Amino acid sequence: MPRKLAGQQVGGRQWIRSGWALVAVVMILSLLGCDTLLGLPFQQQPNQNATVTPKITRTQVTDVTQLTPVEITLTPEVNNRNELVIWVPPMMDPEAGTPEGEILKQYLAAFGEKHPDAIITVRVKARSGIAGLMDSLISTSTAAPLALPSLIMLTRRDLEQAAKRGLILPMGDYSTMINELDWFQYARVMSTIGDSSFGLPFSGNALIMVYRPEAFEETLPRSWSGLFELGQPVYFAAANPNAALPMALYQSLGGTFVDEAGKPALDNEILRQMLTIIDEGNSAGVFPSNLFDFSDPVVIWNEYLLGNTNIVVTWANHFLTDLPEDSRAIPLIPLTDYHFTLAEGWLIALADPLPERRALAVELAESLVQVQFNSDWNREAGYLPMRSGSLELWENAAVVEPMELVSYSASPYPTSEISDLVAPILVEAVGQVLVQGVSPAAAAENAAAKLTNIEE
Repeated sequence: MPRKLAGQQVGGRQWIRSGWALVAVVMILSLLGCDTLLGLPFQQQPNQNATVTPKITRTQVTDVTQLTPVEITLTPEVNNRNELVIWVPPMMDPEAGTPEGEILKQYLAAFGEKHPDAIITVRVKARSGIAGLMDSLISTSTAAPLALPSLIMLTRRDLEQAAKRGLILPMGDYSTMINELDWFQYARVMSTIGDSSFGLPFSGNALIMVYRPEAFEETLPRSWSGLFELGQPVYFAAANPNAALPMALYQSLGGTFVDEAGKPALDNEILRQMLTIIDEGNSAGVFPSNLFDFSDPVVIWNEYLLGNTNIVVTWANHFLTDLPEDSRAIPLIPLTDYHFTLAEGWLIALADPLPERRALAVELAESLVQVQFNSDWNREAGYLPMRSGSLELWENAAVVEPMELVSYSASPYPTSEISDLVAPILVEAVGQVLVQGVSPAAAAENAAAKLTNIEE
């Protein structure tokens, strides 16, 4: 029904109806002639007899409130069957002016040349939070499912959630690439949820130690007890909610986070052993109590760069990005005969709503994890390739050797359901030992009891 305008005479109503109709027609024609429809890329369907020029576009959508009923209505009409849309985090922005961005831009252009009918659109979204990758995937699947991306970069945590919600497709139904032999084991584990592979591993990160050789007569002790004898402070983000180091130490001692029934649980004795290491380090001045003031791993890394400590527990990407000349990277000092560390990673997932386009989307995904490109991109971006063949192509042996050992000894974080429960309890236990002076045994009992109470 046409709107009534206040103050108009009855005799002018017919003119108003005609005027509004004309405005509506003009608006629709204007929208159909634009590249962007209310913030979402719009491509007209190509003439089947015309030659389509390969094109790579990049848009940045940061506000999911832009989704409107108009877009939902028009989405089936504007969906381009030749367009591959990729959602990526800021670190993968091909227009960011970074070396890794330029590598990706050129690679996508080369892929477009092989497929001249394809249009590749890269949309940059926040890593997390409102309008982030996962948030946008959820909202789009509900509001405009045909506007879902062909491919999306997700962390292991988000991959897990997306698979459980049915927002992404099992990659294993379309690709056997994860069966190639040179994937690191942690990459295989990250890609697998249940019995299916849901993503191709693209980029990794792992917890490591970095130190200045000149401060330790070139080499570090091979045990934590030997390190404690030196008395030099070792910085780590003790208050970080992910509890990376405590979780890694606990698991390296053989600790698990579930009981025989599969319910979240902590092994009291192993937890006591882990907290005893924290306590001994605190007594030796290696783990000072002020470490509990730090929750941001970036701040801890900056403390190292400023010279406030000569050894730090940090993430590999911090070291690989800066590569300080006076420093060396090593795996975490082991507590047993075997190295162990925790790893994170990004994976390429398939979400394409059009079955006829999925084969091309999978081909693009597989090309992005090919050995040479994946080696080049991760080297420039400061992340770990998740396959040994890619890491071996790096020329800096002083970096490759420790990173290989780290990658072979890495294990992914536990599932989000487990880590969300356990990590805060471990952080609290470490704080009790470092700051409050609670004994390791008492802190372990408190932690185990708290988890039991939560479960009940």
